[in-house]
Amino acid sequence: MKPLILSLNEIKTKEHEAIVGVKAFHLAQLLHQGLSIPQAFVVTTYAFDLFFEKNNLFYLLERISTEDNRRILAEIYLELRRKIKKGVMPSLLEKEIEREINKKRFPFIAVRSSATAEDLACASFAGQFESYLNIPRARLFDSIKTCWASLCEDRVLPYTLYHKIPMHRIKMAVLVQEMIKAEKGGVIFTKDILRDNERVMVIEAVNGLGEKVVSGTSEPDRYLVEKQDLKIIGQKLKGKKAVLSHEEIFSLASLSLQVENFYHSFQDIEWLIKNGKVFLLQARPITT
Repeated sequence: MKPLILSLNEIKTKEHEAIVGVKAFHLAQLLHQGLSIPQAFVVTTYAFDLFFEKNNLFYLLERISTEDNRRILAEIYLELRRKIKKGVMPSLLEKEIEREINKKRFPFIAVRSSATAEDLACASFAGQFESYLNIPRARLFDSIKTCWASLCEDRVLPYTLYHKIPMHRIKMAVLVQEMIKAEKGGVIFTKDILRDNERVMVIEAVNGLGEKVVSGTSEPDRYLVEKQDLKIIGQKLKGKKAVLSHEEIFSLASLSLQVENFYHSFQDIEWLIKNGKVFLLQARPITT
């Protein structure tokens, strides 16, 4: 039977990537490397297909595959987005999600996109698809559908056309993750992009959710760390007091090198700290 739900622990082989999406697959890989990842399960692309079949939506994907007029494509995207949000969840899928969420007992939930074309080395789709944070259980199913619908947001069309990615072949898995209340969070670039310096990583940090850094709604502290000896060689603080201690910077830098070495490429990493413990939320290749 094709799995509609998979926990991160169950995602082990390269074949799983096509059914859980790139983001979830990377998190599962890092979990198996012994890194700390918030508990999660994935609503697979088989569930995506089941939903599309239940709501008779595949014909719109077929229209996308044969249409080259940009205005008409935008209209199809809009129609598909509306129908996904209004669509009916298959009862089998509802029951499986309910069973898994009851088992996990997440008090609050993060619902994140994990498309089959997301976080690629050539095109990361960063900021293209949606994530929803602090979701109560009552809104879980609507959030999953809205996450699916973000596959055809207006901003996705020019992105896929520019990168020559066939939109009709992309499928969306959804990562349903424990929402950990972050004390500190942010992003790490294992290459200093602004100075094109491969020997230096950049750590950006704020108090609270790192999403504020990703969305650009909060100015973070920035720390430059020499990768060879993990020495802090520069910092720019937003306030009078640094968000991160030297020990936290060292811990984040060490973990980031571990991720970079595992993937053999420069990485864009999202993280949070709770009770002194670092959790990784995402790792993807730097495409800028």
